[in-house]
Amino acid sequence: MADPERPILSICMIVKNEEAVLERALASTAGLGAEVVVVDTGSTDRTVAIAQAFGASVHHFTWISDFAAARNFAFACATGTWMFVLDADEVLAPDFGEHFAAVVKKTTAGAFRIPATSLDDRGRVQMTLMSTRLVRNGCGYGYEGRVHEDVTSNILRAGGTIEDALTLSLVHHGYTAAESARKDRQSRNIELLEAAHRAAPENPRYWHYLGIERRVQGDLAGAAAWFDRVLAKAPQHELAAWSASSLADIHELEQDFGAAWTVGKLGVRGGVGRVNCLVQLGRLALREGDADSARWCADEIDRTPGDDLTDRAVSVERSAELRLGALVEKGASTKARDQIAAAVMKYPRNVVLAELLVKVCEALVGRGKGAFDAIKRASDAPVVVAAAMNAAYSNGAYQPCVELGEKTGIVCETWAFAVARQGNRDRGREELLTFGDRVAAHAVIFGLAYDDEAAIAHAVAAYSAPYAEAVGLVRAGAKVPARLVWIIATWLKLALSFREEKAATALTRSLPWPIAEREAFRARLAHEVGDPTALARALDHATELASFEVIGLVAHAHGDFAAAATMLRMRANAGDAPVRVYLKGADALIRLGRKQDAQALLAQGREARPHSKALLAA
Repeated sequence: MADPERPILSICMIVKNEEAVLERALASTAGLGAEVVVVDTGSTDRTVAIAQAFGASVHHFTWISDFAAARNFAFACATGTWMFVLDADEVLAPDFGEHFAAVVKKTTAGAFRIPATSLDDRGRVQMTLMSTRLVRNGCGYGYEGRVHEDVTSNILRAGGTIEDALTLSLVHHGYTAAESARKDRQSRNIELLEAAHRAAPENPRYWHYLGIERRVQGDLAGAAAWFDRVLAKAPQHELAAWSASSLADIHELEQDFGAAWTVGKLGVRGGVGRVNCLVQLGRLALREGDADSARWCADEIDRTPGDDLTDRAVSVERSAELRLGALVEKGASTKARDQIAAAVMKYPRNVVLAELLVKVCEALVGRGKGAFDAIKRASDAPVVVAAAMNAAYSNGAYQPCVELGEKTGIVCETWAFAVARQGNRDRGREELLTFGDRVAAHAVIFGLAYDDEAAIAHAVAAYSAPYAEAVGLVRAGAKVPARLVWIIATWLKLALSFREEKAATALTRSLPWPIAEREAFRARLAHEVGDPTALARALDHATELASFEVIGLVAHAHGDFAAAATMLRMRANAGDAPVRVYLKGADALIRLGRKQDAQALLAQGREARPHSKALLAA
């Protein structure tokens, strides 16, 4: 029989100097009838007084640089049947109390994962992740890890089960620029992780999270070394798939797509991050023109339950992106258009699907008209309006882009660039910078394009040291070292997508290669973003590797199969070519009656991309 004196819910918090945000968090728990346990780790401000004013049970814990220890102390102080972990920079959703009783009624679960949504400084959604927060008391469950502490592994090892509770949710304000600056989160995390690693040097958990923090700092080489260690020495660890996903992302940034394929494939074996790996592989497959592999990834996602990175509902949405992207890769059709339009109505905030819809409508109706057709078919969904504005901007229709934003009230990065193109640079910059740290790359492009010191300053303030170093070198007209090339490549692709010639030229000039090589590289990136100048630039440097790919693919699209076959075979022979190079090259050879050469090229592709379903099926 339940103890009538025992609360059903304990809110468990650990705090230190949180007077700026604690009241907001505690106010969100009002009306729940819950016990509120606040563990203070050494506040020198009004934190304790605020907690006491809200009737919380305040306990003191001497800080020993160990978040797990503090969390577990809070659990030890809790008397409720269930314990909910809440941070001071978070708030419970207003309807939390309405759903809580139904979630825990008659369940045998040891814990529940809930959606945690992070907002930026202006309240816009940054991301939503699943997080194990609601834990059954009295089972001995506890946290592990001095930093990036986790309770999930302990629960599962103890034989407990974890279920999803999608009707319970919280909002996280901790990743806003203001909060990050206040807590100096990066420096703190690195310090704690390095201490934890020294204490337990063979613990793969700390290898993984040291990699995560190095990646956040922009140190790709340092991050890759830690992820490599996880995959080499602890491939069965629960975080290995997440390490694989993170390492594949690094390889992709470094333009080493073959390595990205290989590492991503390692991560699909299971564990936290498997869905991430499948999504990454699927998107990489679409980038390379491999619809079959993208569909395979979608099928695998559908067979995979959610984890602490991706809940089931998000997994299904990602699967839809890949499946519909594969359909479009096979060619624009009314069937694809209608299916994507239906998916956009189901997922009205999905940027990938919105861009797919505009792409297909433009292919079917024509550039210009297609974007407005997409808006109509999606019932004026804001995300499709934003995608239509992107299309208008890419077509050079800056005034219609501005007018569309003003008519609908949708202000996005593209709108800000379009306003600047129309001569109002100050307004464009002001609107752009309201998006905070997440538009640091856009601020770099804007600053380089318009010699805008405020935009550059915003970017440098938001970035870690390697990015700031890259900005300085580009502005000085100097070459960047090899370790920063990936940053320049990322910015260059963005500059090309916004057709900002001045910014693109400055970035291209900073690449530490001979002029022909860097111009051909620019041509390839331009081709990827649909820049019509790509072919001319590639032809100007036709002896370069990247130019072979551009010229060959454009030649194939225009029916010049002799030129396509020649250029694409040359690109394939150079190694690590995208799947579409082998597929389009083989198709060109078959059209020329050279079937034996086509089969040889496909065999070469299977060796270079052994994971490609399209090459295996060809």
